[in-house]
Amino acid sequence: MRILLPLYGLLIVVFAVGVVYVFKAGLDHYVASNSLAEMQIDPPDGWTVRPYQLADGAAITGSDDDPAAAIGTTATILNSFDIPTGGLKEGAVKTFQRDNEMLALRLERGPHEPKRVSLADRLGYGTPEETLDPDTVFATVAGLPLIVHPRESIVEGMPAPRPVNYRYFTMTIGDKTIDEVMEVAVLTNSSDAALVAILDRVDIAFLNERLPTPDTRVMASAGVLTRDALPLSDVPPRPTPAYRALELLASGQSFDAPWGEALAQIRDGQITSFEELQIRYPRIDTLPYALLEVLEDGSQTSTARYYARILSNSGRAWSGHEFHVLSTIAEVGSTQADLNEYLAGQYDVAAEVLALAKRLPEGPAAGSVPAQVVQSGVVPTAGLRNAATCVLENGVRRCTVGSN
Repeated sequence: MRILLPLYGLLIVVFAVGVVYVFKAGLDHYVASNSLAEMQIDPPDGWTVRPYQLADGAAITGSDDDPAAAIGTTATILNSFDIPTGGLKEGAVKTFQRDNEMLALRLERGPHEPKRVSLADRLGYGTPEETLDPDTVFATVAGLPLIVHPRESIVEGMPAPRPVNYRYFTMTIGDKTIDEVMEVAVLTNSSDAALVAILDRVDIAFLNERLPTPDTRVMASAGVLTRDALPLSDVPPRPTPAYRALELLASGQSFDAPWGEALAQIRDGQITSFEELQIRYPRIDTLPYALLEVLEDGSQTSTARYYARILSNSGRAWSGHEFHVLSTIAEVGSTQADLNEYLAGQYDVAAEVLALAKRLPEGPAAGSVPAQVVQSGVVPTAGLRNAATCVLENGVRRCTVGSN
């Protein structure tokens, strides 16, 4: 019996230490969670901040107030923003607003999920650690990558994702395979400038210090760094072509074949640019202007190519030089550089044709494919001084050689 007494004493000590450890871990988690709820983030000038409500998420996403009635991933996102406000004291969600611009910011403590080591990993045959796709990194916040997710929502039973007009960003502080993490998420319809201004006011160092194992990558002094050095836009980004196509289809406007089909392909993400549309549908000269606006990329290049085809097939008496310029503009991938030498010849070219040429990019983009001739009813000329004067009569192009 005397021999067992020390053993009992040791077991009691071990048990007491275990109780203290569990209590301390629970207390630390409670304190950290409450700290998130109490964390103050001063809004930028002109913005207000308040606790998040379900109606805020519905306003940002354009979905119903009830997340269960929303669509696919949109419902998942809205539910994830509601969890920290459900009395679990695991995080906090705040809504920033300026007029119609809204941004919901979620701060939530994530669980420790140890990495499962397979036999292949033990033998050294495991797959290399995943690396982030650079195209998904919108910016770095205090040295950590802020990931931008696709502007689409998965709809069960549908062959293609449904396009959406909100943006969703996430960032993780810490490594969940080592210990608990802090997860930051943003749901917004705001501009890039507003997004960066608000994130720059989040105390990432404070969040990092609340973790059992702080993230060594955190550099609080780094602030928010975007990928491009260009000034950030202070207006919300334009809806994607897929979303604009969805809106046009929902408007009830009818389109002759094959443009209704083309619009559906844009909505489903099968066509994402004017060049891709042109390759699939060469007879682009009958393209409705409303559909052109869906694919307009803001550079006016698409509009220039479209009008080049319209003008060249309009029946107007263009000179051969003008036909050459119009056909060059119409080519996929053509640039101003392709016309500089030709136009240096001081040929008589109508002002509206020259105006279209100025809407082309100055030079080819890095890694772009050379321009290809497009069979769209435009007949390129040789560009010689003895170029022909051509008109379109009853669908037949007639040319007279010798006119300038």
